[in-house]
Amino acid sequence: MAALRQVFAKYSPAIEIRQGENGAPSTAGSVGAFGQDTFTEYSQTSHNLRRIIGDLGVGISTELLGTVDLWYRWTPSSAPQINSKGLVAATSDLKATYTKRSYYGVQNVAPCSTTPCAR
Repeated sequence: MAALRQVFAKYSPAIEIRQGENGAPSTAGSVGAFGQDTFTEYSQTSHNLRRIIGDLGVGISTELLGTVDLWYRWTPSSAPQINSKGLVAATSDLKATYTKRSYYGVQNVAPCSTTPCAR
């Protein structure tokens, strides 16, 4: 990160480095990245928090892929497929159903990354 910051500083000191599109699914068979892996809500939480804390350790912010599970229908007649990287579970008819464990983990780590913790 230090070397990358030096390169960017040559162009502008205002360039901010961010880690984009992160996240792990909370269910096996999710479409997208890690789709072939067997994730659970516990492993999703572990993966997300490790990533956030690692990025905070080198002074960059992290963006998780989605707040709510994403559902894709590739054609009008195809069955919907889930990308379960959201922090809130959702049904295929796009209704939020419950808050996942990852939400609470992120809630307790992420606020400290941008502002002083007021807890």
